[in-house]
Amino acid sequence: MEATLSLLEKKQIATNVYAFYFEKPEGFTYKAGQFVEINVPTFKPAFFSLASAPYEDRLMIATRWRSDSPFKEAFIKIDELPIKGPFGNFVLPEDTSIPIVLLAGGIGITPFLSIAKQASYEERTTQIDLFYVNKTTQDALFYTKLNRPTLTPDKEKEIMFTSLSLTKKHEPFMVELFELQVQNPQFTFTPFLPNARDIEDVPNYDKAKYYLCGSPTSVTNFKKLLASVNIPKEQVKVEDFPGYPTTF
Repeated sequence: MEATLSLLEKKQIATNVYAFYFEKPEGFTYKAGQFVEINVPTFKPAFFSLASAPYEDRLMIATRWRSDSPFKEAFIKIDELPIKGPFGNFVLPEDTSIPIVLLAGGIGITPFLSIAKQASYEERTTQIDLFYVNKTTQDALFYTKLNRPTLTPDKEKEIMFTSLSLTKKHEPFMVELFELQVQNPQFTFTPFLPNARDIEDVPNYDKAKYYLCGSPTSVTNFKKLLASVNIPKEQVKVEDFPGYPTTF
């Protein structure tokens, strides 16, 4: 489908990261995890994941602003955006019995935000574990305290204290961040880089489907992590974002 999106709202959601909300065109449908081709005048087409969920009445795209990128300079000033799509098979399987592990680095959280929100909305019974890696808290996109049954009060306090300390150290205030409230008890969220034991602690980790998204370096490190716990390549799906800085 080809359409021109009308900008409804733009927000800064983290350091140099902006979220763009567009009116959803009539008849436009997509699956959580898919992306669209965008066309900014005078530039080559680019591809962006949809961070909004299919059930929502607005489309949302997030991107990191870079002063050395004429494309990004032009993109953040747009009022209308021609798109094509949706595209991609970075979506959950129909079989809800397959456990899902999502590994996100930095801006790679965008398709997973869509996936997590849609799964919650549909009350999907799939076990979903999301690991989200950032350099520092002020780079966190959509950071929130999620409902996590496996998180003890002490560990939760430790994570929140660390987050606040990093925020005070690197920024005078926390920019407005979106809250993702996942009510699905099958969903867990871990806001730090997992190690081999963390992966092995995921129930049925050896039978899970793994989704990797982030910078090329992030994805490479995720692949090495999964190889260390003998996850077959057939159980891994990848989506990377060339051109972004190293996440970790």
